[in-house]
Amino acid sequence: MPVVQATRRHQIYLVERWGDTLVVGPRGDAAGFSLQVVNQEMATVLGVIEASDTKHLVIDLSRANYFGSVVLGALIQMGNAVRQRGGRVAMCGASSDMQDVLRLMKLDQMWEPYRDLRAALGKVAKIPVREQLW
Repeated sequence: MPVVQATRRHQIYLVERWGDTLVVGPRGDAAGFSLQVVNQEMATVLGVIEASDTKHLVIDLSRANYFGSVVLGALIQMGNAVRQRGGRVAMCGASSDMQDVLRLMKLDQMWEPYRDLRAALGKVAKIPVREQLW
């Protein structure tokens, strides 16, 4: 797995790089974590976005059924940072309950929805052949 080194000890956000695309996958809701940890991890991911050649972002929601406002707020900030640089933001793996929340928040209109990570990366990312696993 191409885990981004600066985030390898993250408890909340799993962060991987696939070509020009950063994949951020919350490992669950942030309810069990302090706001300080959530904010530190989010700041690290934003730093990776701003300091690298990251062009696009895929938000992989497949690791939990529901995410609260703290995690969604952080993901919105990450998405905005990528969109301000002219990149695309996609999401994948949302449970049916989470899809309803995303629709209510109109995030399904801001983020391109895909069934799974493979589909999202196939449409959004430019991945060098040597990094492709499928």
